[in-house]
Amino acid sequence: ILFTYVDAKLPDERWQSLLSNVPDPIQHRITRYVRWQDRQAGLFGKLLLWQGLTDAAYPRDCLERLAYTAHGKPFLDSHIDFNISHSGKYVICAISKEGQVGIDIEQIRKITLADFTRYMTAQEWQTIQAAPDPYEKFFDYWTKKECVLKADGRGLSIPLPDILINGETATVSNKLWFLKAVRLDVQYKCALATNIKDADFHVSQVHF
Repeated sequence: ILFTYVDAKLPDERWQSLLSNVPDPIQHRITRYVRWQDRQAGLFGKLLLWQGLTDAAYPRDCLERLAYTAHGKPFLDSHIDFNISHSGKYVICAISKEGQVGIDIEQIRKITLADFTRYMTAQEWQTIQAAPDPYEKFFDYWTKKECVLKADGRGLSIPLPDILINGETATVSNKLWFLKAVRLDVQYKCALATNIKDADFHVSQVHF
């Protein structure tokens, strides 16, 4: 797992230098974002992926070969799986050569919880409402469900209530996923899903 911060706007020269490291189609998608925070998060996510792939012995031009599934999940080949997420000041990328992987990070913040009722089961809502910090518990469930969606690869074609959370595991479509908490910051929730039981992972910070 590689992560970095988006805590200040890069000087134009540095931005252009980093942007030149990714293929033109990726550059075009990134520069369409209106907010500089979104542009930098998009670029940093791809650079974290590039760093992780080259560390895994992929060639330096590996991002040129990115393809997308029918559900929009990027992939390279059957030998490696990866996933990117960002929220607030963090960008994070999970890479695995051992199995499927999904990651999600969310800043814990006050939201109108009633707007998200349809995304949770009745039992999950009871737990959220009874929690000392309902927002913290909501984002705990949310990140777990989202990382399972991303690991599965079918995205939002799977209704979130169909993902059943049971402690450190989740089940969807009769498939079992194993969940790990990634602790970067007490103001954030971050969860990792994998189909490998007792998976070990290493977290490294990258500076841009």
